[in-house]
Amino acid sequence: MTEASYRTLEVPAIRRERLSDRGHDRWSPDLLRGHLKLALRPLTPLHVGGPVPVPAQELGFKGITGLVRPFYRQGRRLVVPGSSLKGALRSLVEMFTYSCPVTDESKRCRGPAYCLACRVFGALGWQGQWFFSDGLIRRAEGQKVLRRRILRLPPQRLGHARANEDIRRYYPHRPFAMAEEDEYLVEALGPERVVVHTEVHFYNLRPEELGAVLIALGQGKPPLCLKLGGGKNAGLGTMQVHVTASTIWQGAEQVDKPLTDYVAQAQHSEVIDQGALTQLQADLGCPSSETGER
Repeated sequence: MTEASYRTLEVPAIRRERLSDRGHDRWSPDLLRGHLKLALRPLTPLHVGGPVPVPAQELGFKGITGLVRPFYRQGRRLVVPGSSLKGALRSLVEMFTYSCPVTDESKRCRGPAYCLACRVFGALGWQGQWFFSDGLIRRAEGQKVLRRRILRLPPQRLGHARANEDIRRYYPHRPFAMAEEDEYLVEALGPERVVVHTEVHFYNLRPEELGAVLIALGQGKPPLCLKLGGGKNAGLGTMQVHVTASTIWQGAEQVDKPLTDYVAQAQHSEVIDQGALTQLQADLGCPSSETGER
């Protein structure tokens, strides 16, 4: 896959506001708090890289020479770090809201006013309001083994946009294709037989802010899929997100309404860049469960 196969979005005029209605030391009674339980299913192989390459034999693979970039582990258990989930989600939210590109020092929020992505996920001087547990990798129901394999990937040369480019770059979803040359080796999972389970907590959010994040979690129509981990240029890391449980409070009262209501509030507010979201739904939309097509 060549460098030209990425897509671009223009960085819109960034919308910032002061955070006069919330803080880190209290729950604001007019704002929302709660948690979501998530199940992420890879539609293409998944690789979330560990710290250093190791010989393939150390990972239990025989007949393979050379160094392999292992999947991330805590002890002997394969996990997806909460920071990886947060980064993938933030990157997507940035692209369809009027948010600063956090990778561009010249445009990054520094307070006292912050864009939506910085309000929600954090910035210099602001902790953020979403907290991610590490994702536990489990076998899909009815499967006896967790399938691991070694994949050959082409180098990723995307890089970040320069400060004066005013664009964001991203790779659209595509089927995985094994590299034949100029490759490096990675340990990957799935896509079949694998589910990543995690839980996220949030507090002091406005309904439209929660709705924007829910859109990135695939709760809009058509639903978006996340791009998670390494090898995105080769088609890795396409993740379909399912919200398996949710609990939301406003002040002392538990709120009983569907998540789609928050999505609708976001879509009818001024926080969503509708043109960018439409483009992303075309490039990063989840395939239909009936047809397998986007």
